[in-house]
Amino acid sequence: MLLSNREIHLEEGSGGLIKSPMPGKVIRIGVSVGTTVKKGSVLAIVEAMKMENNLLSPGDGIVEEVLVKEGNMVSQDDVILKLNLG
Repeated sequence: MLLSNREIHLEEGSGGLIKSPMPGKVIRIGVSVGTTVKKGSVLAIVEAMKMENNLLSPGDGIVEEVLVKEGNMVSQDDVILKLNLG
């Protein structure tokens, strides 16, 4: 049972690297390589402490690489995917 669902707004100065803001389990990857995304689009969901954390795109761009799979455990600052922002 999940207690909450929250949105994590990532900073634009990340250079297109989408990193996990906390340790947890990747429960959903909402994009694939080549997907065009808009600022605020949900890129992935990381579950931590029974909370779903929606990782939102910091800007408009295209997904260049997805580095994790659904079900993977991640640590804080692990790169989940790379965007070409522009």
